[in-house]
Amino acid sequence: GQDGLVLLYGTDGSVAVAVSYAGLTDTLTVSVRKIKVNVPVAVNNLVYNGSEQTGVAENDLYSIKNGSATNVGNYTAVVTLIDTGNYEWAGAFDGTIAWSIAKATLTVTADDKTVTYGDDAPTYTLTYSGFVNGENESVLTTKPEARCGYTATTPVSSSGMVIAVSGGEAINYTFKYVNGTLTIEKAAYDMSNAAWNYSDAFTYDREEKSVFLTGLPDGVTVQYNGTFKSTNADESGYTATVAFVYDSANYYLSGLPQGIESLTWYIHKATYDMSGVTFNDDTVTYDGQSHSLFVAGTLPALSLIH
Repeated sequence: GQDGLVLLYGTDGSVAVAVSYAGLTDTLTVSVRKIKVNVPVAVNNLVYNGSEQTGVAENDLYSIKNGSATNVGNYTAVVTLIDTGNYEWAGAFDGTIAWSIAKATLTVTADDKTVTYGDDAPTYTLTYSGFVNGENESVLTTKPEARCGYTATTPVSSSGMVIAVSGGEAINYTFKYVNGTLTIEKAAYDMSNAAWNYSDAFTYDREEKSVFLTGLPDGVTVQYNGTFKSTNADESGYTATVAFVYDSANYYLSGLPQGIESLTWYIHKATYDMSGVTFNDDTVTYDGQSHSLFVAGTLPALSLIH
């Protein structure tokens, strides 16, 4: 016959070819092998971002089921070759690939608070950092809470108390907590109304005189020093001083009038009105006898000294 190639038949993976040349004929068997396809690899280190992410990407040669997701979790992608007649996996492969999306980190910070001694506990608040894709606290399964051991009787010496955060739960977030600080400041005693009861000098009248402070707020008492009471006149003046007694660990004195810790006060001598009193003049000759002078008018209440 004619020189050339003649396809005689085909079998799975092989083709028989008859070859004729110069009157000679022979048959060759040509093997056709499948193309090897590399097993796909999962994307590593995926972290939740609020959008759909692909853990195992599709290819023209194979299809992927369960290869994409949005929420955090461990997933199993099922990979299927599209043309198994001409393609096969380049290695042992059961058709599944494990992949995952990890939780995003949400930082929750307890806001610092400042109170005045005796105040009720403040409302503790939190600041969030790390929400993705415009999300907010509404996506949390359980919102974290801030707690502190402060009460209205907690002393100022405990200032700097820890405001601790805990208790948050979420499908797609893991929590990082940052504690806050509670500062306790001293409360104020308003001393602006404090004043001495003394405005003008006293006049001697045989009665005891005293000076003292008025207008003190509840919680403040006074320790008097120096001379703060007397009966006798003293034109040079008396000096009274005070020391305020109060809970200085938790309070301070506010609006204290300048110089109020010391007072110079006076009891002046009394003045007797002798204008209506006269002595009757008399002249006598010594005769060894006592003689008297008589006072005319009304004497003020005093002792007459001869």
